[in-house]
Amino acid sequence: MCVLRASLVTGILIVLGLGVSGAAGGSSHIDPVLVWCYDCRAYESVGLYTMRPDGTHFRFRLRGFRQARWSPDGGRLALVGEAPRPGIWTAPPDGRGMKRLTAWKYDSSPTWSPDGRKIVFVHSRDSTRLWMISAAGGRKHPVVRKDTGEQNYPDWSPRGDRIAFSNTRVNYGETDGDLFVVRPDGTGLRRLGHPGVMPRWSPDGKRLAYLIPRLDDDQFVVRVLTLRTNRVRRYAVRLNLAAPVWSPDGNSLLVNACRPDSPDCELDDVSKLRLRDGQITALRNLPLGGPVDWRRPRAP
Repeated sequence: MCVLRASLVTGILIVLGLGVSGAAGGSSHIDPVLVWCYDCRAYESVGLYTMRPDGTHFRFRLRGFRQARWSPDGGRLALVGEAPRPGIWTAPPDGRGMKRLTAWKYDSSPTWSPDGRKIVFVHSRDSTRLWMISAAGGRKHPVVRKDTGEQNYPDWSPRGDRIAFSNTRVNYGETDGDLFVVRPDGTGLRRLGHPGVMPRWSPDGKRLAYLIPRLDDDQFVVRVLTLRTNRVRRYAVRLNLAAPVWSPDGNSLLVNACRPDSPDCELDDVSKLRLRDGQITALRNLPLGGPVDWRRPRAP
């Protein structure tokens, strides 16, 4: 029994990309890139997986959860549970001792504060708004009380001074909303004047990557906004709906790119988009899934 338990713990650590020491003192390490997949394997349905940034070492992580985000120190996950365990959860790296923060079935999109103490998420009951809760649990409260439409897809800036979000729900590739930023205390609400959804801060906090729908179909394209100059860089690759995920060095994005030979985007891949020149490299096919988060590997 002890041998079995030790094997299970070792397997969990490898899957999470935290590394385990070998007999010779070395380390087996998997860079913690999180992806979500509906049916990646016939015997494993909806769930979270990890892989290296080159698409290799693909491993099953957890069934029944989605929209996971690494905590700033890489030691925990914030997750959205599916029925029969809805709501916002946190979990330690070994997958044990999960903590439920909310139980409402329409709570979604958790994102950590840079110090790891708080979590902003989308709470949809009477309205769809950004709410905040301590990562340790407790009372939650709304962030933005002003009516801006449906508030979705929050992302906390690396400095902790702003939260980006979009103000509409995407439905079959249609949206007429804008990007916003707000301070964590709800003040300083500002419309950025660019349409889009699913904003994600660059690691240096100077840019926002986001999606906008194409005009002629149900697919999306990615844009990168430099906040200081208000300059938008456009990329033409066709995407399915999945938040763009920054590489830790800020030079590329993981996106869910449609294959060139798939007119209706029925076939797609998690792909790396090089921002310098727009080069796209397919990493792994994920049916109805996509990238979720990417953490800089911790030292073994």
